[in-house]
Amino acid sequence: MGWKAVESEEYESSAPAVQAHFHAVRAEEALRRDDYVQAEKEGHLASEKFLQAAQRVSDRRTIDALMLLAENYEYRAKVARARNPRPPPDPKEGQKAETQLNVAAAEMEELWRRLNEIGLSSPGSADKNLLMSSRHLSSSLGDSFCLLPAKARTTIGVVATAVDGGSTLRAAVASRMRNQRQRLMEQQLGGRAPLDPRRSSGGTPTSGSGPMSYRDRQTSTGNGNESSGDDEALQEMVAQQKMEIVRLLNTVKTLSSENTKLVKKCEALTNVQAENRGIRESMDHFKKDYNQKVAIWAFWISFREVRIKMQEEQIAKLMEEGRIKDDRIAKYDKWYKTLKAGAKAKQLSQSRDGRSGANSSFSSSSSFVQNGSGPSNSFTNSSSFHDYSPGSGDSPGSSSSGTSRQFSRPPAHPNRRAL
Repeated sequence: MGWKAVESEEYESSAPAVQAHFHAVRAEEALRRDDYVQAEKEGHLASEKFLQAAQRVSDRRTIDALMLLAENYEYRAKVARARNPRPPPDPKEGQKAETQLNVAAAEMEELWRRLNEIGLSSPGSADKNLLMSSRHLSSSLGDSFCLLPAKARTTIGVVATAVDGGSTLRAAVASRMRNQRQRLMEQQLGGRAPLDPRRSSGGTPTSGSGPMSYRDRQTSTGNGNESSGDDEALQEMVAQQKMEIVRLLNTVKTLSSENTKLVKKCEALTNVQAENRGIRESMDHFKKDYNQKVAIWAFWISFREVRIKMQEEQIAKLMEEGRIKDDRIAKYDKWYKTLKAGAKAKQLSQSRDGRSGANSSFSSSSSFVQNGSGPSNSFTNSSSFHDYSPGSGDSPGSSSSGTSRQFSRPPAHPNRRAL
């Protein structure tokens, strides 16, 4: 039994929320075992602990969640009680029924006292004739007495006799039949039946009557008209009281039906509030998730816009570089064509210079052969060959070659400034 003591110590030292969870787990286990009595008990305890935990926190959402859990386990306790084929008697309900019985009995005694005050019953009659003397009461009032539970026949805490539901019902039926017979007799005879048989025979004195009866007889014989007027006024007052009682009973029935409708409406509104609370929580969760997704989406959109802007700037820069390179290529092409034309002109001038130089050398050699000592001395005298200077004999050729050199000079580079 030591583990139970340790468990009870841990239970007592823990927070109400932990205790509520403990009772909730035990309630679920009891429902799985079909132990509805234990499930109802643990459900009520879990609901109470959740309410205590809600009173100790200040966060609104936490309070709403704990209240929702308390309502849930209170509902589960009621479900367990409804599933129980033999629910144990609730002492609170028995006490409530006894309280209602005592209140109803006290109200009946008050009504009976007021009826005695207006003269609708004989105060000197026995207890068994108390209910039989209420023939002037309406059937609705008699039926309303039958709403008392017949099983709770206990001694009422006021100075009166206990009320039995069965005898009250029989008395109400007898009163209704007697009232119907009286109305039928009044319709047939055209008059009203006397309320008190002593008043109908009050004019004839009886033997053994005292001085009070004699005074009453004198008053009744001397003031017959006044007594008849008093009887009519009393009957009118009784009729008004009957109508007032019926109206009050109908009002009570209407209020009870309206109360039942309001209770059902409150239960429906409670369910609607729970649904609204769940929808509100889901909407809050959706808003939070949506805001996070929107923030991520906006970040990616801004990042893509920055990348697009950078790419556009890079494309513009590359296009500018391409244009500059195209200009350079055009300049190089023009320079290459000019250089090629100059080289071709130089080559042509050099070929012309070569042909003219060959012709002049051939003529000089022929003259040398003619002026020499013989054919054996044509190309043997090297001194005469070495004495030849191209500068003296080739002055016109040299001038022409100099002119060709001036025209065959290559053009300047496009990137260099001409001096």
